[in-house]
Amino acid sequence: MDMTRNLSVLILFGMIFITFGFTEATSHRVPYFGSLAVFALVLFETRLFRYYSVNEQRVRILEKNFIAQLFDAGAIPEANWKQQLTGSFTRPFKPPFLAAIAFRIYKNYFILFLALDTSWLSKLYLYPEPADSFSEFVHRLDLGFFSGWATVAFMSIFWILFIVALIWVLKNKKQKDYLNGY
Repeated sequence: MDMTRNLSVLILFGMIFITFGFTEATSHRVPYFGSLAVFALVLFETRLFRYYSVNEQRVRILEKNFIAQLFDAGAIPEANWKQQLTGSFTRPFKPPFLAAIAFRIYKNYFILFLALDTSWLSKLYLYPEPADSFSEFVHRLDLGFFSGWATVAFMSIFWILFIVALIWVLKNKKQKDYLNGY
């Protein structure tokens, strides 16, 4: 998972460099497509996290019930820890996809998307000179055959879903063990 996050950070800085390093009017489209690339990495990392969570559960069972006894004779294992471990192999619990993606956004990607979209919108507002009105700024958001208003609508839905994901993770963090992991 570190590799996908590091690649996302690299894409982020590359997109910001291209956005502010070039004066072409089309350079504002680069962060938009960079956002799509980073979102693809979120999906990859979500899948990795789901499988990582299964292994993390197994390691926690072993640490708490077997390894702790090696270092502390007073540590008492749970009565059915071997059945729990066996069950994790026969019926592994993977976090639901939407929960996993919400957690990855909470853990790493919210700030990356915030930086990427902030740099993109800043470039649009400032280039070639600051927009005189909101409608001019929205017109600068045109992406090919997508109007600026369609882009605003898409970004609004995107950020509303991100905020809902963050609130959900913060609300459920105490009840769900996999939301306390890496």
